[in-house]
Formats: sequence, C-alpha cells, structure tokens
Amino acid sequence: MADAQPAGGHAGPGLLGPVDVNTQGYTDVWSNDISDVATRARQQEDASEAAAWEATKTAKGWTNGVPADASDADKSDYAIGVRREQARNTRVYDGSLTKRGDGTLFLTGNDTWHGTSTVLGGGLSVVGSHASSIDVRGGTLSGSGNVAGGIDVAGGTLKPGFTPADAPDVQAAPGNVLTSGGNVRIGRDGRLAVTVNGDHDYTSVRAAGDLVLDGELTLDVREALTPGSELTIMSGRSISGRFHNLPEGGLLNAGGHVFQVSYKDNSVTLTVLARAQCTTTITGRHSGPLTVTAGVTCLDDATVSGPITVGRGASLVSTGSTISGPVSATRPGLFTAHETTVSGPVTVTGSTGAVLIEKGRISGPVSLTNNTGGVRLDTMTISGPVTVTGNSGAQVVVAKNTVSGPLSCSGNSPAPGNDDRPNKVSGPKSGQCAKL
Repeated sequence: MADAQPAGGHAGPGLLGPVDVNTQGYTDVWSNDISDVATRARQQEDASEAAAWEATKTAKGWTNGVPADASDADKSDYAIGVRREQARNTRVYDGSLTKRGDGTLFLTGNDTWHGTSTVLGGGLSVVGSHASSIDVRGGTLSGSGNVAGGIDVAGGTLKPGFTPADAPDVQAAPGNVLTSGGNVRIGRDGRLAVTVNGDHDYTSVRAAGDLVLDGELTLDVREALTPGSELTIMSGRSISGRFHNLPEGGLLNAGGHVFQVSYKDNSVTLTVLARAQCTTTITGRHSGPLTVTAGVTCLDDATVSGPITVGRGASLVSTGSTISGPVSATRPGLFTAHETTVSGPVTVTGSTGAVLIEKGRISGPVSLTNNTGGVRLDTMTISGPVTVTGNSGAQVVVAKNTVSGPLSCSGNSPAPGNDDRPNKVSGPKSGQCAKL
C-alpha cells in the first residue's frame, strides 16, 4: 500500500499492477500522465517465454513432468522452467488503483491504465482523463474530467464538478460536467450529489452509455433560482430506474426551492417550481400564536407554542421545528414541513404551490384538500385520521406513513401513489388510498 504525501502535487507512479493508495487525510495531486505500459510490455514478453517453454516441454517429453531417469541438468532446467511458469501465472498485467483513507487524490493527467479504479474511502477526483472504469464502494468520486469507462456507485457518492476551492494546489480550470464513456449506475446505497450555483451554473453527469438509477439524489443549492428554470443534471443513452422517493413528476424540496423531476428524453431534469426565499426567519422559541399573512416565513429549528395560521398567498417553510397547536393554511403559496413535529391538527386547503410534509410527526388529524401544486405526504407518523381530497398538480404521493386512524383519499388527479413504499394504517383505508 502506498501512502500519499501532504499538500502539493507530484508525479504519480507508473502502475506495475494493482496500486493501493491511502491519502491519510491529506490532499494529493498526481499531475502526470500515468499508464501501465511497462506491465503490458512484460505481458508480451511473458507470452513469448510461455510459448517457448511449451515448445521445450513438448520437444523433451516433459509435458507430464520430467522423467525419473533424466539427467541432473534436465531436472534443473525443468525446475527452473516450472518456477518461472508459476511466477507468470500470478502476475497481474493490468494496472489498477484502489483509493482508501480520508483526504482526496486528484488525477489531472491523461491516465491510461487498463484495470478498474476503486474508491473505498475519502475522495478521488478526475480532473484529467481516465481510460478505465471506476467503481465507488465508499467515499466520493468527483471531478470535471472524462472517464472513458463506466461508473458504478454501489455505495458512497458521485459528485460531479471541480472548482479551485476544492484544492488550490490543483492547476486545472473549473468545470461542472463529469463525462463517462460507458454506463453510469447509482445503486440503492449510492448517491448523486449536485451543486447548484444558478439557473445555468450547476454540476452534472453526461454518459455515452445507459443510466441506471436506484439511489438518492441530493442538491446543494447555493443561490436563488428562477421559477421555471430547467436543470439537466444527467443525460445518457437510456434511463432505467428512478432516484429514491422521486418518481416521474416527483417533488424535491432543497435549499428553499421546490423542484419537479423528470426522466424523459434520456435525461434527468429538474424544473424549479417555486422559490421559498425567506422574508421572515424564526429560530429558537416563539410563544403565542403565529399568523403569516404575506411573504415566506421560515421556521428553522424553532419551537412555536401556539397555533399557526397561514393566509392567502403567504408561505410557510418549516425545517426541524416543533409546533404546539393547530396549523391551518388556507390558499397558501407554498407549504412545506420537513422533520417537523406538530401537536395538533394540520389543515392545508387550496394551496397554489407544492405541499410537502415529510419525515416528521403529527399528533392530530391531517386534512389536505383542493391543493393544485402537488402534494407529498411522506414518511410521517400521524396520530389521527388522514384525509386527502381533491388535490391536483405534478403529483399526489402518500407513502411510507404510519397512521393511527383511517386514511381516506378521493377526487385527486392524479390518483395518489406510494412509490412502492406502503403505508402502515391501523384504521380503514378507503377510496383512492385503499391499496396504498
């Protein structure tokens, strides 16, 4: 195993077979062109030697071993030939790289080794070109270069893009796109992480082969986006599968924005449906009723003791908060509650924007009615009846909830789905949710 050196860039080694690198928490840069040409030349030499050895064994009658009455010289030649044959059989002629340990190894040259590179820990960033495939089993594969082979993310993260802030010592231009000449697979335990800096400034993956999706999609949204903007974050020859919890037309809440995902035309696109730019932010404790009449009120790890009322056109965005009292929103512009606990009923009626309620707890009845911007009720624990009626828009999803009480759905268009993640309901399920 090779240990990387701290900071700076230096010439990486020619790969004389498999190379295992532990960056030990440091950043390292291999700036030269790296190949396995020496081992490939040795392979040709070994092939010639193997052919000559087979001819010698045939000519001397040694194909089944040296005779017992052979001369001492023949016995010695045979023993030497066998040892060399055994050595040839153990050689690996394809150079390969295994990256482990904290820290990131940057590859900025034209790397032409033939064996698969494997990321087990830390980071591997391809800023130049990489001739073979890359398997990600842990850690992160990043960069804005070209991987001629496929990329298989069975575990860990694929994070396209490179900026000088990632490593000041890397002498390379920034870039947003990581390309692959083969297939790209995001496995169930893998993740695609996309950075969004603007409507036309975001990272992406382009593959000449097929896209196979089964893992998680995460977005790091760093600037305000324009509603209606479309971001193409992946493209390939074909697409099979979907990102976790994101069907066709699914809604994703990230960085104060609501995105709608599509897998059409062999691309993964995100359309910005709404921007929740906070006009009022509440953190810590808020005692008494809270009434939202305009703008976007954001609850960020807040504790609200009292009822919350959201009026027409106003929006509420709650993240990691606790609310003691009923929550009622009538014709809001946007309503999202992520990892939020509510003690009391939740009623959202007539929202023109998305309604996203996920990964939290509600002690009381839930009523979602006549909302037109799409509804997602996902991974909630609810003590009370749930009613989902007359909603429309991009999607209506009721998935992986635990409901202590009845679940009733009617008049929704499209009909509610559960993304193949059933709900656990202790009471009766009826209407459009009867089989969810």
